[in-house]
Amino acid sequence: MDTPGKRHEIGFGKINWPESEEKSRRYGLVSLHKIKGGPVRLKVAALEGKSGRLMARLLTGKEVVLGEGKVIFPDSWLSVGVVPLDDRQTFWLNMRLLEPMRKRTVVLFFEEGMTADQ
Repeated sequence: MDTPGKRHEIGFGKINWPESEEKSRRYGLVSLHKIKGGPVRLKVAALEGKSGRLMARLLTGKEVVLGEGKVIFPDSWLSVGVVPLDDRQTFWLNMRLLEPMRKRTVVLFFEEGMTADQ
């Protein structure tokens, strides 16, 4: 990414991904859940289709880039992902970084701007 752009907080909760993402090996979507269960309603605003980075901030303050590309909210507000601009069909998100974060509490946000794929 060239320069950081505007950041949009999407939600706060325990990060996870749908079982269908594992079966397809796409790993393109994540969702958040409340500490005591139930989905977190994501703040989608007018982000759909914008290019940038999907990121998570751990409670320790460490920030992790989960993926780069065009942001999508396929089910309106339950999950979010980024479609990479290089047309790959699997591993849209960086599972090496995401897997250890599974079910950990994070702040999820999207940073607008140029991606490395552009």
